[in-house]
Amino acid sequence: MTCLTITEDPGGEFVLRGHNTSTDEDEDAIVFYEDVIGVHVAPEPDGFTIQVLTAESVIEMDFEDADKVREALVLFEAKKVLD
Repeated sequence: MTCLTITEDPGGEFVLRGHNTSTDEDEDAIVFYEDVIGVHVAPEPDGFTIQVLTAESVIEMDFEDADKVREALVLFEAKKVLD
């Protein structure tokens, strides 16, 4: 499951802490909101996945239910996600 750290004014970027499935390693990165070119929600058997697309990567975040997905999308739209 994904845990988002929320702030009232994170600036123009958020920090990604997760697992890179391409390299099979844990990874930290800074993602700038202006680099996001798309956001998709995909249903999964045990919840939902939000895919955040940039020119260089696809970031996937797993959520348990549709309400959590809606909350996350609202926070991203308002640029309130810090981590």
